[in-house]
Amino acid sequence: GVPGAMVDCVCVVDEEDRDYFHPMSFTSKYNPVLTGEVKSPCCDNIPKLSLNERKVIARRASFALKPGKVVNLGIGLPEGVAQVAGEEGSLPYITLTTEPGGFG
Repeated sequence: GVPGAMVDCVCVVDEEDRDYFHPMSFTSKYNPVLTGEVKSPCCDNIPKLSLNERKVIARRASFALKPGKVVNLGIGLPEGVAQVAGEEGSLPYITLTTEPGGFG
């Protein structure tokens, strides 16, 4: 969800006008994956990390991921945690998010 401190008002748009008045982004008028209505299929094309210190640290951190939880990752080494989770096949069981800034 959106942090309450960032919400000034809520506008309700009729379904037939939604794409015109309230697209989800500049590239997508509506994407049910972004609303959580459907799960995005896991990709097999996530690049595997080379075995080095970065992967060892990311793999150790990935052991803390619990099924059914939402994980807020940062930038940098946490990206490796997502890659290792993909390699280990745990992406279908967790929700990964990023939130840079004051609420991250």
